[in-house]
Amino acid sequence: MTGNIKKIFFVIIFIIITLLISLIINFVTSDFNIELSDNVNVALIKINGPIMYGENGGIFSGDQRDAAAISKEINSASEDESIDVILLDINSPGGTVVASKEISNAVKRSDKLVISLIKEVGASGAYWIASQSDYIIADSMSITGSIGVIASYLEFGGLLDEYGISYEKMIGGKYKDMGSPFRNLTLEERNLFQSKIDQIHEEFKFAVMKNRNLTQEEIDELGQGQFFLGIEAKENKLIDELGDKYLFEELLKKKYNVTEIKYTQFEKEMTLIDAFFGKVESSFYNVGQGIADSFKTEQRLKIK
Repeated sequence: MTGNIKKIFFVIIFIIITLLISLIINFVTSDFNIELSDNVNVALIKINGPIMYGENGGIFSGDQRDAAAISKEINSASEDESIDVILLDINSPGGTVVASKEISNAVKRSDKLVISLIKEVGASGAYWIASQSDYIIADSMSITGSIGVIASYLEFGGLLDEYGISYEKMIGGKYKDMGSPFRNLTLEERNLFQSKIDQIHEEFKFAVMKNRNLTQEEIDELGQGQFFLGIEAKENKLIDELGDKYLFEELLKKKYNVTEIKYTQFEKEMTLIDAFFGKVESSFYNVGQGIADSFKTEQRLKIK
């Protein structure tokens, strides 16, 4: 009887160990272990220019796109049953913290296969976004990485003193005019600013470390704000493969036996009316922003 109990005990232990090993293997490989049909529909989502909130200024402006719109496109593609894969077409130097984080959160939430394709540049906030995808492809000469945060402000208090102009302030709260261009930061204020920057930097590093399976030592070395060429990024495990859109398609064909690839672009097409009124709206906004920038004292944190 005692012998049978021992056998049952060892069988139970063996089953538990087997289940644990299976769970661990499934957890490690689940991010890229997705089945696809022969014909796949790829959602093509472009992330171009500085990452921030605000609409494109029209046909005469640059390629900057609204971060909220990009996030919405990723969410829509994730919920669309006709979409099999999401391709993030990235050519961006980064941008503001919250805008970059909103898009990266949308990528992280998606249950679809998300692949990032970095062209000329996918650095800073743009790399934060790419790092949350399942697979990263970049050109060997592209610029990526730049895992860091920067905040800056103008200070011309000395210039005012030179011309005998005084800065009189009336504030509610001792830190309310912290970062004002009309006076120097105190040591206490500088330390306070630095603590906020360090906090954002650590969250950026942690997000990259977790999804790229890096050690703390590796991310501490790679996360000092330096940029990497694509070939260096691959050596440091920041990307998965060197290549372009052709390689992306070859990846789908070889790994998933895909025979036909269809692209669906989620970006809203701009009509002539949208372009005209977008340009007019942008012009008035820029005039107002230029006036406001002369007086504002708040900083905008950027991931660089």
